[in-house]
Amino acid sequence: MKFALSCMLLLSSVLSANACDVCGGSSGNQSLGLLPQMYRHFAGIQYQYNGFSSMQQPLNEAKPKVHANQQYQTVRLWGRYCIGSKWQLFAFLPYRSTTYTSATQNITTNGVGDVSALVNYTILQSFDTVAVMHRLQAGAGVKAPTGKYTGISELERMGLPNTQAGSGAWDIPVNINYTVRIGKTGVNADVMYNITTPNRDNYKYGNKLTTQLTAFYWIQKQEVSVLPQLSLNNEYSLHDYDNYNKKWLNTQTGGYILSAKAGVQLYYKKLGLQLTYSIPVSQHYGAGNITLKQKADAGLMFLF
Repeated sequence: MKFALSCMLLLSSVLSANACDVCGGSSGNQSLGLLPQMYRHFAGIQYQYNGFSSMQQPLNEAKPKVHANQQYQTVRLWGRYCIGSKWQLFAFLPYRSTTYTSATQNITTNGVGDVSALVNYTILQSFDTVAVMHRLQAGAGVKAPTGKYTGISELERMGLPNTQAGSGAWDIPVNINYTVRIGKTGVNADVMYNITTPNRDNYKYGNKLTTQLTAFYWIQKQEVSVLPQLSLNNEYSLHDYDNYNKKWLNTQTGGYILSAKAGVQLYYKKLGLQLTYSIPVSQHYGAGNITLKQKADAGLMFLF
């Protein structure tokens, strides 16, 4: 129990859709987070909220810029199935709700998102008598275009995040994760690269690199385990393509967001609770027209 709860698995995967999770769009990199008991199955539910403000650049230069707010909410069912001591299979099913509000428009969309799966493998794992542990894991997966998708909107072409439940395209996440722990204190380094493909409209969301460094501490009080954590997360996305065949870049997309995160996880017997809050430290996304304000998530899981 002590060892398992100390292990960090911050694997980022494109298991949502395909623009960028930092901008709350219908796709992006999503972290599996701090997971308990590496050799047990579990099922869980997660809720995520992203709040953004934007300055919408009009397609017609004669028109004024539009200031707007976006709220992205996702409820995600997910689970893990362990295959032996080294292989793990994860599956995800999100439901998305997006609200776009400006002086002239109020748009809300809802729907089931793109289903996804990830296979993870433990490459290296070791211990010694002074309670030093390190673990190296790597994985890859696929995100299928099963969510609701009606075509690229005018808002997306203006550089705003995807407001649809699905992306209409396949994605391939590739990730690597390393954790080292001495006693009750540990550090995790995680790198993920997301490969996107064009959808039926020949629109291609930019490939994305996500890196995260997390410090954590393990506290045990009888049957209750508490794991506080602090992280720095950087998400860098390439430009989208309005037409991938013709290589028409959408210069209103792409960029980076560096965020600071604070979180805690609590475990009691077969139940787990996770809470995380994130604020931007530095950012330049969507040609500077999209600004992350805050990000929060919560989750419950049942181990069996």
